[in-house]
Amino acid sequence: MNFFESSLLFILTSSQLRDAVAVVGGIAAGKRLASVELLLWDPREMRGSAKRLLLPPMAVARARCSAVFASGRLIVAGGVGEGMQRLESCEQFDFITYRWSAFPSLPAGRSCAGAAVVASEFY
Repeated sequence: MNFFESSLLFILTSSQLRDAVAVVGGIAAGKRLASVELLLWDPREMRGSAKRLLLPPMAVARARCSAVFASGRLIVAGGVGEGMQRLESCEQFDFITYRWSAFPSLPAGRSCAGAAVVASEFY
């Protein structure tokens, strides 16, 4: 994976929660990734203080997906799978049970899309 590809994917597939960033999916050696990594840091130490936490892999390998934190969950939506097909599938990681589960699918496949949570609703 070259620097440009990894940086672009980091920007497109990251979601922030207070002092954490989730790096979700991506592409390595031409294959989509199901990996999810949290980068945790102390905001009082701005340089090089991030700790890495690898979460269990998603059910679907994807790149260029959207991700948000909401109500103790990380919700991952859409993206592109193998063959660059746009994905409708969504999944959620529950930090209490430490497991992935299905989340309602998008009405159509989306990639490189924005996502947000407003008043506990996922958009």
